[in-house]
Amino acid sequence: MGERMVRLLIMICIAVGLSGCAKTTQVPEKERIETEDASASLEAAQPEHETEDVPVIQKEEPKDKTSDELAAKEEMESLKEEPKETGASPASEEPENTQEWQETQEADAEEEPDKKQEDLPLPDTQEEKELIPYQVLDVMPLVKKESDIDPSMEDKKNDLPEDIAPADTVEYVPSGKEEEVGTKQVESVVDEEDPSTYQIVQKEEEVEVEVPLVTEYVNPSGDVRYALVDGIWYEYKYSSGDISLDEKDEELALLLLNMDGSYDEFTLESIECSEHVEEDGRIQYNYHVRYQKLIALEGELQNTELLIPCKTSMTRSVQTRIVEERVPVWIEETYKTGEILYYGWQDLDGAVCYYDKDGNRVTGSQVIRGIRYEFNEEGVLTSRMGIEVSSEHGEIDWEAVRAAGVDMVYIRGGYRGCVQGDLILDARMEEYIRGAKEAGLTTGLYLYSQAVSPKEAVEEASLLVMLAREYGVTEPLALSLSCATSEGTGRADDLSTEERTNCVDAFCQTVESAGYLPMIHTEKDWMEQYLHMETLSKYPLWLTKYDTEVTYARPCQIWQYTTKGTIDGVDSPVGLYMIYGG
Repeated sequence: MGERMVRLLIMICIAVGLSGCAKTTQVPEKERIETEDASASLEAAQPEHETEDVPVIQKEEPKDKTSDELAAKEEMESLKEEPKETGASPASEEPENTQEWQETQEADAEEEPDKKQEDLPLPDTQEEKELIPYQVLDVMPLVKKESDIDPSMEDKKNDLPEDIAPADTVEYVPSGKEEEVGTKQVESVVDEEDPSTYQIVQKEEEVEVEVPLVTEYVNPSGDVRYALVDGIWYEYKYSSGDISLDEKDEELALLLLNMDGSYDEFTLESIECSEHVEEDGRIQYNYHVRYQKLIALEGELQNTELLIPCKTSMTRSVQTRIVEERVPVWIEETYKTGEILYYGWQDLDGAVCYYDKDGNRVTGSQVIRGIRYEFNEEGVLTSRMGIEVSSEHGEIDWEAVRAAGVDMVYIRGGYRGCVQGDLILDARMEEYIRGAKEAGLTTGLYLYSQAVSPKEAVEEASLLVMLAREYGVTEPLALSLSCATSEGTGRADDLSTEERTNCVDAFCQTVESAGYLPMIHTEKDWMEQYLHMETLSKYPLWLTKYDTEVTYARPCQIWQYTTKGTIDGVDSPVGLYMIYGG
């Protein structure tokens, strides 16, 4: 690199550093409140685990370029002999990341410790990643539309057989209320011609009869397991041991087997000896000894499943017989008590509750019309409900979705193709965001990743950040992870755990550097096999676990329990999840 170019680059760095020092980043009050509210909405974790507060990362305003910097950049552009390849658009103000530029940047970094982070190349080593956060890139020139690709080839996600829509645990009843009534009763006069004036009551009479009594049970192998002796049940325990001797000596075999006293409480049931000729012609005597022990049981014999009755004896027993008698009935008279009986969903002074068909509040984890909810001990709803959608769901009636009780929707902003690796915009993202917001739903964005390097992960994060800024999304930006196919044929399916963890960390750092909160969205078993969660535990988790409960040691902010749910307003199966914290 020429001396003139080196001087020029140093001048650019100094100008950038001065412009960064001259301006302090401030976050507008409204934007700060929105960001904190968005973070708080996903802050709590599962009831059985303590949660850590998720820090709110404020968005940074773009820093102004100084006139000196722009002039230096124009001079640099005039010296370029040919254009350099870059992932950013021609209008991007980011310097091009050629090898020559990178070497200059590294040399300048040693001379100028206070250099702005956004002027540095993507970090390669773990030490660099701890010191240099990834920065948002202009990736829009790289992005394709779904109409430009074949979704059947590029848009694949592995379908797990255990993903089954949950069955209802509480019968659905429409919301309503009525005044509770009391009753008083009057005894009727029995009229045998009028069945409404009496009820038939059955009474028991004791009768002594002779019945057979089993006194011995054997197991399927024919060994006695239980025996009744003098009114006491005894359980038979068996144990066996094997030993080989150079000489035939039954007494010695028994002595050696019980040297530690293991069979002191047992009696000898049988001993068998077999001879075995070794390769050198020596004869070995193999003894198999079987022992037996009786244990007196307290009380009656309880479990005889899989046992066979062997012996019986006749005994006298008292049995009962039933006789019927007509007795008067009580005629009820009702009166109103002034108390209200509720049914179905109710919002009482800000506490959302669900009352079953008997008018009782439900508590704990419940599934109502295919949707899972969490209630505390007082029957107050402590979770919120959300859905996950992408272009495959077609047209959606967002007002119907909201009316069904949905609070949040995560919309796929895009995905990386699992074959060619292109960044692809979801065809219905803009339509979904507009419709969901108009219906009053909290709206988030996610991206399905097939990144094979931190650089590609930064591109994916950059796309979500740009979309969030454009459409005013303040909820955490989620990275969705899984194998693309059950055969593991996706471009990222064969990454090592270390490589995949580095990609996820690069995504999260990039999102944080833009002032947004990152979130990891993945299935529990896949996550535990393919990610180092110790490295990623500081980021909020959107856990997918197709089960009736979450079995994960760490807290999660969202639990997705199915992708095969049914919700009003969406014609095809949809992902359903619970948001903890009410």
